[in-house]
Amino acid sequence: MKDAMINMMQEENTIIRVFAYGSLLWKPSFHYNRRVVGHIKGFKRRFFQGNTNFRGSVSQPGRVAILVPDEQEVTWGMAYEIRGRQHVQDALEHLYVRENTSGGYQTMINTFHPRPALPHHLHHDSDVTVMSEPFSVISFTATPTSHLYMGSADVGTMAQQVVAARGEAGTNAEYVLRTAEFIREHIPEDDDHHLFGLEKKIRELLSAGAAHHHQHHRNSVHCETVSSVTPTLHTVTVPA
Repeated sequence: MKDAMINMMQEENTIIRVFAYGSLLWKPSFHYNRRVVGHIKGFKRRFFQGNTNFRGSVSQPGRVAILVPDEQEVTWGMAYEIRGRQHVQDALEHLYVRENTSGGYQTMINTFHPRPALPHHLHHDSDVTVMSEPFSVISFTATPTSHLYMGSADVGTMAQQVVAARGEAGTNAEYVLRTAEFIREHIPEDDDHHLFGLEKKIRELLSAGAAHHHQHHRNSVHCETVSSVTPTLHTVTVPA
């Protein structure tokens, strides 16, 4: 059964704004009119949700981002504004399948606080709209009641799980690394220790894995070279 909030929005809205804080930042996959940088209050980004299709499998679930309640925290991201009844319906249908049906997420409404205009000497994306007043956004998240919820773990364990997972949309490592790269480039004021700590550990594991693979390849080539050199035996006849 489709989320009641999604149904209502499809029927009643010609303008919606969707909050992106994970892969929607760099892969929205729907038509939007403009986007705004900002944050919502009372939540923190955490990679606590399991994923068994797009970024993982049933045997090796990946980890994807959710919003975890915390009154002392804020989560930075982007609000995508979608206009026009057909665009709204298409976007909500896509998001319902991507987030709710496949991802085990649920829908909620948050207040989005836009980022003030950056000083001229700082980078500013030309296609990002600057707004001053807070507005409502649709957010997608999961709770411990989700059947895919994985919860917290130490950063080393989480990184190992991420590096090992792959799904229909690609590797789980790509999901985390591209999210971190996007935020570092486009939302530099976001100092998300959880995200950047996980990113660092993932890169260390990938680097170690690449080095091991390279050394294994060199050893294999060396063994093949040695085994291909067959000594030539000469028979010497000694006169009687």
